[in-house]
Amino acid sequence: MGSMLVDAFGREVTDIRISVTKRCNFGCIYCHDEGLGPVLAPRMPHEDEMSADEIERLVRVAREFDIRSVKFTGGEPLVRLDMEEIIDRTVRQIPDVSMTTNGSMLAKRAETLRSAGLKRVNVSIDSLDPTAFEEIRKELEETEKKLFDLLFPRQPEKKPADAPQGKPQ
Repeated sequence: MGSMLVDAFGREVTDIRISVTKRCNFGCIYCHDEGLGPVLAPRMPHEDEMSADEIERLVRVAREFDIRSVKFTGGEPLVRLDMEEIIDRTVRQIPDVSMTTNGSMLAKRAETLRSAGLKRVNVSIDSLDPTAFEEIRKELEETEKKLFDLLFPRQPEKKPADAPQGKPQ
């Protein structure tokens, strides 16, 4: 291996985060797409994004400096249709690979991400309160509501014990 990186406090640097995109499929109030403006087609690549080849080259260089773990972040990494390829290329250099996601596209891709070599996933949810979550999100799509309901099912309202049960006669 190469020489270990050391930060300004003398600590060894053993992991890196790579932001693979500024794009996101959410429209949260605290994020303004890092200067991209409104993202009407979040799956369309942006000219400033690194290619899979560039990310692989960065990871190879990181390995030369004894980096042992890589976390992919964004924006939302899963708007990239080539995340499985990026992960597959990365684990060939540095086997410990994780990712942060908003979780909205995770169910459909979890198995292929795992097969590509993804070890861990952090799912970021802005609030456990559905109303606050919707306020933060601006536009909460139906599929994302379903994900939220799966993760945090609402408790049915309790009926008073003396309320009549069944159909009225």
